[in-house]
Amino acid sequence: MTDSESNQILLEIRQFKTQVSGELKQLNTRLEHIETRLDRVEIGQEKADAYRQGTQWVVNLSFSLIVATTIGIILRFVLAS
Repeated sequence: MTDSESNQILLEIRQFKTQVSGELKQLNTRLEHIETRLDRVEIGQEKADAYRQGTQWVVNLSFSLIVATTIGIILRFVLAS
């Protein structure tokens, strides 16, 4: 193998390394974007769960108040007789 051929091979290896390095940087950037989106989805899910729990708490409280009011009305009616 001549020096010229060796130099050509080294040049091709360097070009390939540069190309792969650029592609890896692009993949890393895309991965970071995906991770950011995933974080946003997880935060959105946590907010949705918190909202759902809060809504359920309000529904339970409302039902308890309705039951307590109904019992109070019945007791007043029974005790008034």
